[in-house]
Amino acid sequence: MKNYDMKNNEIDQNELMDYEEEFGKDEILTAEKLIPSYYIKTLFLKEVELLYKENKNLSNKDLKTMPRKVYDKMLIAIETEYLSTLELWPAVGAYCYIEECGKTQFVRSFNEYKSHFGSIHKEILTLYTCQICHLSRRKLQILKKHLVKDHKCSQNRYRCMDVTNKNFVDPKYVLPYRVGDANERKEAQQTREKVDERKRKAKEDAQETRKRYEESGKKPHVEDNYYNYRDERLTFNFDKNTLLRTVMKPKKH
Repeated sequence: MKNYDMKNNEIDQNELMDYEEEFGKDEILTAEKLIPSYYIKTLFLKEVELLYKENKNLSNKDLKTMPRKVYDKMLIAIETEYLSTLELWPAVGAYCYIEECGKTQFVRSFNEYKSHFGSIHKEILTLYTCQICHLSRRKLQILKKHLVKDHKCSQNRYRCMDVTNKNFVDPKYVLPYRVGDANERKEAQQTREKVDERKRKAKEDAQETRKRYEESGKKPHVEDNYYNYRDERLTFNFDKNTLLRTVMKPKKH
């Protein structure tokens, strides 16, 4: 998992407050959910300062709209740079590599991983609340279905609020995985299909071999090989007449 320390880009906090007062906070707050806000602010303010120095002859109207234009252009570049620092989600799944999680759960799907990262390693959560019965959900689409199905009313009868995550575990500078593009997802799907096919074939071969030996009266000895994985694998050693069963390693109490 890659670490990406962006604190080296910070500027003097007094200078930052002066810029915020001059340009307005609205210009730089929209992107805070994308990456850490101090990184956005630092780059944005430096870019604006440079352009103001280079364009002293611009009209007042152009000068007022410049921060917004700079921000929009810069945000695209920052998003591209940020995503390039994230590792691609492995085709066969992965553990959460944040130290406090301790690699206790193997996650197979990216959606499952995204749900874990968003519910545990995000300090502020966005909740959508029904205005009729005050039911709260993290996913807006689920709440909209609730409004239509249970209250038979408009999907817009909800309110949005940010709350502090009580289960928050600081990811420090460990960045989450990213989902691949169309081609990368297609390759990942092909890889998963090949892995699943090999597992299925190995299990079928082992079961067939064991059945044949049992019918002939030569029941193979079963050896357990423990490893940290959720699937059970069966392989047959013809030389030793042994069926090797690979299972989850039992937890120590």
